[in-house]
Amino acid sequence: MPSTTYFFLHIPHTAGTTVAEHIKSNLKKEEYLELQYNMLDLPTKTPSHKEYLRAVKKYAYSISKTKRRKIRVVFGHVVPWGSHKFFEGKANYVTFMRDPVLRAVSTYNFHRTRYDLQPRDRGKEDVTRPLLVNGKIPEYKEWLKTKWGTT
Repeated sequence: MPSTTYFFLHIPHTAGTTVAEHIKSNLKKEEYLELQYNMLDLPTKTPSHKEYLRAVKKYAYSISKTKRRKIRVVFGHVVPWGSHKFFEGKANYVTFMRDPVLRAVSTYNFHRTRYDLQPRDRGKEDVTRPLLVNGKIPEYKEWLKTKWGTT
């Protein structure tokens, strides 16, 4: 059993994907748990913290105690604060912060790239919602003002 389990709270556009890749390439599969939306039975599209925690608890307890004891790192977009309650040993939480302006630019570029790479013969509903403003691709400043309420 690891003496400490690390819980990585992945804030989007703060190098979390890079950190996740390092975790996967440096630990054995049984030493980490990557939590993803499709793994959890979430009741709504915008779950509350309690709903996330309940879903993580259900998923964690579906893993045998023997396997849970081997986990050294829990990470993903859906790791709520309090997840440590479902694992044994000491818990440490880790996250990364980023300059808010650079994070906003990264978010815009991410959505713009997703939109541009979406095949033309498929619907773009899932990638247009976070990007489009009044049905059009906005310039960054307009997007920032509309989506984040600032310039």
